[in-house]
Amino acid sequence: MLPVTDLGLTRGFAVFDYLRTYQGRPFHLWDHLLRLQYSAKQIGLEVPKLEYIQGVIHELLKRNSFPESAVKIMVTGGQSSNGIYPDGTPSLVVLVWKLPEFPASFYEIGVKTATTRLSRLFGHAKTTNYVPAIMGLKAARAQGASEALYVDEDNNLLEATTLNFFALVDGVWHTPASIKLLYGITRAVVLRLTAESGVKVVEGPVNMTDLKRFQEAFICSSGKDIVPCVQIDDHVIQDGKPGPQTRKLIAAFKEYAAHEDKWAPLHIHRHED
Repeated sequence: MLPVTDLGLTRGFAVFDYLRTYQGRPFHLWDHLLRLQYSAKQIGLEVPKLEYIQGVIHELLKRNSFPESAVKIMVTGGQSSNGIYPDGTPSLVVLVWKLPEFPASFYEIGVKTATTRLSRLFGHAKTTNYVPAIMGLKAARAQGASEALYVDEDNNLLEATTLNFFALVDGVWHTPASIKLLYGITRAVVLRLTAESGVKVVEGPVNMTDLKRFQEAFICSSGKDIVPCVQIDDHVIQDGKPGPQTRKLIAAFKEYAAHEDKWAPLHIHRHED
């Protein structure tokens, strides 16, 4: 039982990770657990042994017979004698539910996004503080957009509220890389797929001044896979339709996800540990 006095609830002192299953198998589970551990380390939070969490997840998936499942793992600060400093045992919460289905139009037609100047605290860590994301999404929806894209003080695109960003410029994929953003599992898989196919990807700043040069763009996450992005604010990318290179990556990702033997470890934070 999670008490209402837990620091995750009263102070937002918590981290989480989210993944889905394919054919009932949790996708890159160990990579998600390592990222959970990494996120916790960034804010000084201890996590239970990853093997224990792994066992809990497998048991919950066994007890629930959903065609495909969504899994959310949360580690909170636990209780505190003075209401702010953690002096108790961190709490573990694991949730499993039926995987949500998103509209086919997301993938066939693409989505519009809107930029926001809001920023996330501890961008490199997956904390439960999603106030900027909620505010950014509200503003984006008011503009008829499906997602919000964070833009920093240097006019660099970072990521969407729960997804990473890629843009094709002069036949080369570019994806932001910064301490200000979260490195996604799906992002890492896309980097693997492009490397295997010989397609060049540049990790680094993606500036709004290059928006008119974008030939294609997409956003990606563990929950939504690869979603074509056809408009940013008032700028329509090329002809406003998902591009051929994005469609190729969507097909390649589906093929990859369907074969568990291809899921070698990703090591997304090997340089930071």
